[in-house]
Amino acid sequence: MNMRNKLVTKAGLLRRELMIKRLRLVQIPPNYAFFNKFEQNDVAVDIGVGDDPDFSKHLINNYGLDCFGVDPTRKHTEVLRKVEQDMANFHFLPLAVGPNNGQAKFFESHDNISGSLLKNHTNIINDHVSSYEVDMITLDELIHTVNKKVIAIMKIDIEGAEYAVIDKLESPTLKRVQQLIVEFHHDTVREYTSKNTREAIKRINALGMKSFVYNGRDCLFYW
Repeated sequence: MNMRNKLVTKAGLLRRELMIKRLRLVQIPPNYAFFNKFEQNDVAVDIGVGDDPDFSKHLINNYGLDCFGVDPTRKHTEVLRKVEQDMANFHFLPLAVGPNNGQAKFFESHDNISGSLLKNHTNIINDHVSSYEVDMITLDELIHTVNKKVIAIMKIDIEGAEYAVIDKLESPTLKRVQQLIVEFHHDTVREYTSKNTREAIKRINALGMKSFVYNGRDCLFYW
């Protein structure tokens, strides 16, 4: 039984709900759980927003955060620019986040919202796809670009590239992030399994952050 299946058992769901209550987490089902510890002028970084930055919108509308939405997908650019025009607290960065700084090939699905930097992503294997070069930056460089000493909350949903990013993650970068939500894609990229997800979680734990696996795929890290 894999990690996700364990969490959908009755006992797993009960343990999850007890942990949510104990930690006093806010939930945005089915993907997110986090602490409401935000203050005025806090900043969020929302990496991998797709065509609807719903997480950023929630943080702006409910907590007044300043949100940076990051996504390299060309077909989403127009709608994200429109959100940026309509919401003063939303700032769009057309970038990919990866393990290195520079140019990278991005694969865009014509049939699904999500593309990927990884050609073995299920959308890239099964869909009609186009590819093009995008600007890729590391988490450390992204935080420098945002130009804030502390990120109140960061969400990473980068369709399999999270494993390489976490593998190169260093303590000084991580310490600038108060809460981190990572969506893991061991079920959508062939070379990764739940074992890789467990190892990635352990790596972040080893850098000092605690973890709470919300649904077998999305994980909250906190200090």
